[in-house]
Amino acid sequence: MPNKLTHAETSMLMINNDLYPLEFYPGFHKPWLCIHIPCGQLTSPFYGNVKKGESGCMPCGRIAQSINSRLNHNEAAEFMRSKGFDPQIPYPGSNTPWECIHTPCQRLVSPSYQNVRQGSGCNLCGYDSAGALLSSQNGESAAIMIKNNLLPIVDYPGSKNPWLSIHIPCGRLTNPCLNNVQQRGGGCSKCSYEMRGKNLRLDSDEVLDFMHSKNLEPQTNYLGGKRKWLCVHKECGNTISVTYQNIRKGNSGCKYCNPIRGFDPNKSGFLYVVSDEDDLVRKVGISNNPNNRLRDHTKQGLTEVLYLSKEMHGSRVAYVERRWLDEVRLAGAKTVINRKWPYSGRTESWYTSEYPYLPDDRYVAQSFVDNRSNQ
Repeated sequence: MPNKLTHAETSMLMINNDLYPLEFYPGFHKPWLCIHIPCGQLTSPFYGNVKKGESGCMPCGRIAQSINSRLNHNEAAEFMRSKGFDPQIPYPGSNTPWECIHTPCQRLVSPSYQNVRQGSGCNLCGYDSAGALLSSQNGESAAIMIKNNLLPIVDYPGSKNPWLSIHIPCGRLTNPCLNNVQQRGGGCSKCSYEMRGKNLRLDSDEVLDFMHSKNLEPQTNYLGGKRKWLCVHKECGNTISVTYQNIRKGNSGCKYCNPIRGFDPNKSGFLYVVSDEDDLVRKVGISNNPNNRLRDHTKQGLTEVLYLSKEMHGSRVAYVERRWLDEVRLAGAKTVINRKWPYSGRTESWYTSEYPYLPDDRYVAQSFVDNRSNQ
């Protein structure tokens, strides 16, 4: 009989394939929650599939498959030239905007190969034709809009009324008033938001320097201020998930050094499930001191204790809570989002009618069968 695989040897293979495990080895043909390091997304590949050579990340696998099935650049470029478009960059894919010079008007445009294949032409030339027609119908008002890259698609409604138009640079519908366009320019709120976001976006080197100053060593690329970021806390050596925004606000981010929600994963703890009196909604939680925590829930209206586990190590309690919530969400049970919800811990709640099951001691023990054999 072959020796049972250990967490140490299986996790090494996953890391060598750019997959960082977030839980203990669950089994050869069971989903294993990981972060795909190149793209930073959560994924749950089977160890057996990764060992066979699969990438382990479905979105990245689809991108790779798409790249392999793409047309040759020379073939695609030859077709574009036959339609009056001179490509300026390598072929990006059939549905991706492709920077080209439209030969008849000598302007830079970005049609997709697929759109040209279906008969589309130069959008700027089309706007010129439509603009000339609108100018003749709406006079000076339409000329002002077109000068500001706005193509009206309905008759002039008045200077203070929204005028349905297309913003030529982005192709989106917008409703600016002529008065606002004359006084402020612009006219497309979405483009304004995007430009403002670019101006506020931090440089990745600047963010890394800040994280290093807080004794945090990022393990993946920076994805944004509110996105979870896998880091190693240098003071304790534990791997944690933090957001740049929370660290910026002064939070340490390390649940091991500074326990959150009054729960310390380094101490023993308990898992519990409580509900309201009518058992309409349920909530799972963890605590180092269940008596105090359950007393707080009783004051909030969660009076029924449906399950309380035996005492076990805090890190295991946190793992079981996360695993249980994953099963609840996978079953389709939604978080209680009623604004009148009077209880804390909304994100760990669900409607009983959507998932009427409960964990028990056997479930908790089974969650760690593989883990115990690897320790």
